[in-house]
Order: sequence, then C-alpha cells, then structure tokens
Amino acid sequence: MKASRQVESFTLQIRPLTPFLVTSGRKLQPFDYVLAHQPRTGTPLIRVIDFERLIEDEKIPLEKKMEVVERRGSWNLDRYYRYTLLCAFKRIEERAELLECLRDAGGSPILPASSIKGTIRTALAFSLLKDRRDLLQSEFGRMRDRRERPGLGLERRLFGESLGENALRCIRVAEPPCGHNADIRAYEVGLMTSGRTGFHRKYSFYAEAWDAAMKDPISASVSLELFPNVNRAGGKESEPLATKEKLLGALKSFSNALIESEKRFYAAFSPRELEGRWSQLVHRAEGRILLPLGFGSGWHARTLGLLFNKDDLARRLKPFLSPDRQYMEKGGAVFYPKSRRWILSAGWPEAPLGWTLWSIA
Repeated sequence: MKASRQVESFTLQIRPLTPFLVTSGRKLQPFDYVLAHQPRTGTPLIRVIDFERLIEDEKIPLEKKMEVVERRGSWNLDRYYRYTLLCAFKRIEERAELLECLRDAGGSPILPASSIKGTIRTALAFSLLKDRRDLLQSEFGRMRDRRERPGLGLERRLFGESLGENALRCIRVAEPPCGHNADIRAYEVGLMTSGRTGFHRKYSFYAEAWDAAMKDPISASVSLELFPNVNRAGGKESEPLATKEKLLGALKSFSNALIESEKRFYAAFSPRELEGRWSQLVHRAEGRILLPLGFGSGWHARTLGLLFNKDDLARRLKPFLSPDRQYMEKGGAVFYPKSRRWILSAGWPEAPLGWTLWSIA
C-alpha cells in the first residue's frame, strides 16, 4: 500500500532590491524601436514598434508603410507601439542593441516559474552539498573532458538521473501573474571583472530589466508533496526533500553564504565605493533572504564557487575552465566567479544586477 501524499502549499513573494533581468534570448535591434526623449527632463524613451500590427493595417498603402518605417518619425508610429520604456540613463549609443526581457504572447513581462524553481534547486543543492565534500570531490574526480558541464553529475546524483525520477518533482511552482511594462526599465549594465589592473569594467550592454521600484512583489504559489524520497547521494529512503521549513532554511542558508562571500569578494578586489554600495544593499535587506535571480545567476557558478576551497579550484575545477573564466586569489582566499554585473549610472557602477528579496506569505 502506497503512503498517502500530503500537500503543503504557500505563497512565495519576490521583490527586487536591485533591477533583475530574465531574458527572452532575443536582442532588440535598432530597427525595432524609436528613440525619443521626455520633454521636461530629456530622459531617453525607447518605443518598441509593433511591426505585425503595422503591416496588417490594410488602410495604409505599402509605400506609406515603408516610408513610415524608414523615417521613424514618432508622430507616424504613435498607433503602432507595443510598449514604451523609460530609460535609467541619460544617453544611449546610436544603433544600440538591448537584451529583451521575457514576455508573454500579449507583450506583458513575465517571471517564469522555471526561474524561481531554478533558484530553489540552487539553494537545495547548496544545503545538501555543504556537508558532503566527499560527494563533491568524487564527482569532479570522474570528469575527464572540458565539454562536460561542471556540476551536471552532482545535479544528477542529488536529484535523480531523469525527469521521471527526479526528486525535485515534489516541488511545484505555479506561473506568477504577468507584470506590467511600467515595471520595466532600460538599463546600462557593465561586466565588472577582477584582474591584474584591479576591478574594472570589461564591457557594457543595454538591457530591459524589472525595476527595483516596482510597487507590488511578484507572487507565486508553491506546493510541496510530502512523501518519502530516495536519497540519491546515499541510496536510502529519506524524509521529503523539502518541507516549508526545510525550504525556508535552505534559502536562508544559501542567502547568508552568498552575502558573506560577496562581502569578502568586494573587500578583496573592488574599490571602497563598491564595497560600500554592497554593504548598503545588505543593510537594506535587513536580515531577510537576499538571493540573485535571472540573468547571470546560474547555479553552477554560484554553488561551486561557494563550496570549493583553494585546492578544489586549483586541482579540480580549473582544468575545465576557459582562460577568461578563471578564479581569483588574494591573501590566501579564492573567489569564483571573478566577474560581477552592475547597473551603470553615467558610466559608473551604481548597483549589482539581479538581487531580490524572498519571503513566504
């Protein structure tokens, strides 16, 4: 007789403390938008054109449509904008490309449930691995080829080899309601990296991102099936992978480890101004769960960077890293990854990209 399954449900709320980006994988090209300016402040506005509606409008002759597109006068296209973005910068390069945030079929921005569950998976992986260094080291000892994804074997051993038996199936995250384009801003983002010349900007790009000043948090319903799971690391039946308390504990533990690691990183490599900005961010979090979300927050880099010591990085991980993705060492401490993405203001770092507050309602 199978054990009866109990379901524990709750609402997870996510509020951006700094702008974060969940990208669609597409870039807005210069022909996709019209650049305008606010009359009073001169702040740039990006108006994204709805070409499908323009082309399907039978009232406009084809020659006129081509003229409208080529001239790009805002007075010509007022009826054919998908949305308008307020820019968080004063100037934008001509013919600039923008990373587009993920949207639904109606054009509204969305945070997919897969991104939320991915962060949950990261936190659970960290909580399971921090006391299993033997598992961590043995899995990397099996790797022979750089083309193997670092950590993929760990993921399989922790959660299951296939989708059908994956222990994470007990966690279900519903799709959050779509957001509003008023919650999205256009930002300039700089890739800040550590090197021999210090902490510097390697390059910058423009992107649509969720605004930290958005009014309401993003809410997602989470349900946990509380039935025994097989412990993939030990092969024994164990307690459920996650209860509400375990999940909350894993998120808090991962958040605390990340905060402490980032604090050491900025103290070691960055100018005092950036170290101070990070300290201010942590202070604003006021002891709540602070986690990276979206673009640039993959679990392999974050989790392995926290779990590996100097010997692990030098002997086990380094052979599988390309030259531009090496770790950094200073004063006996090691850090991986060595780069951070920051929101830029007038070309200067203002806030780290993608940090969010998590709470359970």
